[in-house]
Amino acid sequence: FVHKLVKNLDRIDRDSLEKHMRELVDSHKTLENILQEIHEGVLVANKGGEILYANNPAQSWLGLNLSQTSKAQIKQIADSRVAEFLERNIPHLSQRLTADFHILSPRDMDVRIFLYLMEDKKEVLVLILNLQTGKNKITRKAGDSSVEGLLSLAAGIAHEIGNPLNSISIHLAL
Repeated sequence: FVHKLVKNLDRIDRDSLEKHMRELVDSHKTLENILQEIHEGVLVANKGGEILYANNPAQSWLGLNLSQTSKAQIKQIADSRVAEFLERNIPHLSQRLTADFHILSPRDMDVRIFLYLMEDKKEVLVLILNLQTGKNKITRKAGDSSVEGLLSLAAGIAHEIGNPLNSISIHLAL
């Protein structure tokens, strides 16, 4: 990518590059705002156990504060059973996996956790549903189509947030 960028720098005028970078930043903010508005917890981790992204519900329910730490680890999750489950399964995940937990810390709640291998096979989407809220009673079945749709939506958005260079690459190709 870097070689392609350097090779094509003379073809890109400064105003055009600035415009594309502004559009990229705006679309990144929009996608992140969408994930923040989802009432379910959304977390993305790499196979090494590093947390790359977590929306507000995920941070709250798992006792994380990503604003203080730029590189949070799965082992920092407050509930040790959830942390152990994720540490054990994320590095070797090859298919979707679901588990239910009663979390005691930082707040007492029942959750269903879905693990979904992202397209690049290097990152895992973790979707956390609060089973105690009325709106999530429908999602008690692991194969429910609404969960599948939410997983696909969250995975696509998380992938775009984590891969801004892809957008720049597309603009270079134009």
